[in-house]
Amino acid sequence: MAKSEISYPFVPRSTARLVPGQYWAIPLANGKYGCGRVIQVADNSGTKSRVIFLAGVQAWVGTSPPTVHAIAGTTVSHQGKAHILAILRTGGEVLGHRPLEADGIAPGVFLSHAAGPGIGLLRGLDDLGEATDNDRQTRKVL
Repeated sequence: MAKSEISYPFVPRSTARLVPGQYWAIPLANGKYGCGRVIQVADNSGTKSRVIFLAGVQAWVGTSPPTVHAIAGTTVSHQGKAHILAILRTGGEVLGHRPLEADGIAPGVFLSHAAGPGIGLLRGLDDLGEATDNDRQTRKVL
């Protein structure tokens, strides 16, 4: 679905309407707001996952929920695999969209797991092949 066809805000029930760059509010204990961001939507064997996506936490805090203008120019401080409940149990709805490229944000490079055989290298949720010894020493696990 093209982002131009999506009306904001909306409550996602699956990843079907998620696209990279969408954002949601994360209410903080101090009454302020953080911002979650859709970085990548999972693609398993040619079909999207119904519930898993790569999420990011913006390096942003505001006194009101995030807007496209408020988060402009901010970076993502953390990325990780997330369930759709990460949106539903925090802000509850996707508020809008800002292209990731506008802020220089891209999926990070991670290890598939920490130990054992077959440790893979991932760009976000995409498999890049087997991790090298250097990757195993320098990369974080997704």
